[in-house]
Amino acid sequence: DPIASTLQRIYDRVRRQPKRIVFAEGEEEQVMRAAVSYVNQRLGTAILLGRDDIIKENARNAGIELNKQGIEIINARLSRRNGVYTDYLYERMQRKGFLFRDCQRLINTDRNHFAACMVALAVAK
Repeated sequence: DPIASTLQRIYDRVRRQPKRIVFAEGEEEQVMRAAVSYVNQRLGTAILLGRDDIIKENARNAGIELNKQGIEIINARLSRRNGVYTDYLYERMQRKGFLFRDCQRLINTDRNHFAACMVALAVAK
């Protein structure tokens, strides 16, 4: 099967250089399952963005085991890197009329912006 062999080559290449992948909608069941699958295939570390208690409750209700090495849960509102991400976003958006507090609000409340800053600053892929 040419598709299976091609995918196997891709997986082998990724396993040689594991990546940290950020999953912005970490509270969703399908996203949690994808993160667990990513880690189980030894492709790298999965970062779930969302509220810690909600992620754990949703995982428990869905029967998903998140207590594996290689899965991190980050709450965007409580992250220690918010200042770095806010500064980065403000630097990029100030000429478009965004105020510093606008960028701060986006980083604290919008997981997609938080995840995009993680990728832009090479914290995750």
